[in-house]
Amino acid sequence: MIKLKKAGINAAITLAMPVAVYIIFVVLTRAIPGSIPFGSVGMLLAILQNSVLGILVAMALCVNMPTFRIDLSAGAVVILTSIISASLTINYDLHIMTMLLISIVTATALSMITALTYIFLRIPMIVVSLGLVVVYEALTGIVFGGYGVVALGANTRLLGWQPWAFIVAIIAMIIFHFLTEHTRFSYSTRLLSGGQAMAVKMGVKENTNVLKAFAIAGFFLGLAAMIYVSNFGFIEVASGMSSGTVIFEALLPVLMGMMLARFSCNAIGIAVSVVTLKTFSYGLFCLGYNATVQNVVSGTFVLLLVLFMRGVAARQQKKRIVARAERLAGA
Repeated sequence: MIKLKKAGINAAITLAMPVAVYIIFVVLTRAIPGSIPFGSVGMLLAILQNSVLGILVAMALCVNMPTFRIDLSAGAVVILTSIISASLTINYDLHIMTMLLISIVTATALSMITALTYIFLRIPMIVVSLGLVVVYEALTGIVFGGYGVVALGANTRLLGWQPWAFIVAIIAMIIFHFLTEHTRFSYSTRLLSGGQAMAVKMGVKENTNVLKAFAIAGFFLGLAAMIYVSNFGFIEVASGMSSGTVIFEALLPVLMGMMLARFSCNAIGIAVSVVTLKTFSYGLFCLGYNATVQNVVSGTFVLLLVLFMRGVAARQQKKRIVARAERLAGA
């Protein structure tokens, strides 16, 4: 009974953000004249569908986040992978599942290049990934004539649309949860996050962990590349760090999701965070705000939300400490 009650409380805390944001914008858009009504079933489905890309990229980043290996090249990997897989599919009239396989293999290979570069150079990952952003973005302007992808047929865009996008997201979340919570890799990652030197002394092979982490991240980036090209149907070449938009939209959900994971798990926390931010963006659009105002308001909202969740987590931790002290005193 106690465990069931605790699960209910944790579920309520986890879902409080998206529900609150949804209710607020339903009220505001109906109270403010000239606003677009918010909250229809079609709009909710659109929010969920457009959240899939962010969920996949955020999970790819989250694999390395506990060990502070922030891969800023992930956005360029998604775009380059999309161009390669989509171009091959168009040129050779490939099946969508073949395209998916090419996407996963390509993204994984690019992620492994990032991992090997980090291992051999032994400089901070943020520096390595910044350098590789330039390389990967340059390649988007070279491969297949440097034209990107002009058009992709509807039959190869199914995974980016309902209901397939939801199926992809759910399967990916299950795989992510298993790999990051119930494997030897997850155990070594937790040890490395607690202290690299100590973990190595305990027998954890850091280089092996790096290779596994980027292989896993590459898998999710491959899925993200499929969703990316499916959503847009065309892809422009990346330049001038433009691929960073894919990353920065996913970084905040990673941080929020890792805090919410205290009440659920990383996969659910990330998904809830992405959906919350997408709901917030849609709500601001319905109120008539442009993209610049949306970014300012969303950034402020996230900052306040992080501070609030940090306070909630601190109070929960304090309660656990007090309860443990009382149990020890009673013993």
